[in-house]
Amino acid sequence: MLLQNLTKANAAKVKRLRWSVGEEDWFPVTHDSRVDRRFWTLLQASFYETYQRQGHRIFLHRVLDWVSLRTATGGADVRGHFAQFRGLPRLLEME
Repeated sequence: MLLQNLTKANAAKVKRLRWSVGEEDWFPVTHDSRVDRRFWTLLQASFYETYQRQGHRIFLHRVLDWVSLRTATGGADVRGHFAQFRGLPRLLEME
């Protein structure tokens, strides 16, 4: 797998890489076969590996679905609190 080394990327490049990517590219329907199952794309895996190399403590991804979230909040529908995060509802429903 050929990950991008983002250790020398400046803030502008990181912002462009992450926030200029469309939802359909950041969260494609199928996993990229070149990365492990924790990630959907090579770019996501590159960000994670770069952070790990630099000593940032990032926890492994876990799946969180709306049912689990609603249960944790005592039955409250919290989806409205996440409306500003483009693509999050779809992400939470992926497996």
